[in-house]
Amino acid sequence: MIKIRKSVFETNSSSIHSIAIPKSCEDYKKFLQTTIYFGFDDFGWEIESVNPANYLYTAIHAYYAGDKDSITNWINILKEELDKAGISYEFSKAVYGSYTWDGKEYSYLNSGNIDHPEDLGNLFEYFLNHRDKIVPFLLDGMVFTGNDNISEDEEGSNDRDKEFIEVFHYNKGKSTIETIRNPYYEKENDNYDLIYKGN
Repeated sequence: MIKIRKSVFETNSSSIHSIAIPKSCEDYKKFLQTTIYFGFDDFGWEIESVNPANYLYTAIHAYYAGDKDSITNWINILKEELDKAGISYEFSKAVYGSYTWDGKEYSYLNSGNIDHPEDLGNLFEYFLNHRDKIVPFLLDGMVFTGNDNISEDEEGSNDRDKEFIEVFHYNKGKSTIETIRNPYYEKENDNYDLIYKGN
């Protein structure tokens, strides 16, 4: 497992994202009539399974906001890998905003968001070093979002051996506990490389 988390003391609850990348996906024939649509969404604390293509595309634009060359380079990498596999694709257009801080202008993605996108560097490094994993991830990968309230363990999504977990809710001064199926349950994911993003 590759962990992406800063080694700092934290007192606040944080988002946790787990990216599951298939170790192999050699049979693309069943996907040849597929078009992968790359869109945007907001990926934060919700405990759910989300679309890998939208997650990666949003991540590229959020992480490299303001760096047009890097974004163009990543889109070209995606196109190249999908073209080699004979899979068609469509890309949504990104919308950006900007703000000025201390006399310098900064850009940010306005058409979607990933909580703490600055912590996605290892994900991009992984794909740059394993370009053959990009298509399997887009076709058969999984992304789970969540937060570190899913466990008393600081890195809750590492509790992959527990099929069911307790989720703590706090609303209007009232605490409740809900038992849910753990979206990070490891038994089903033995054939995946796992990248963990937390902050």
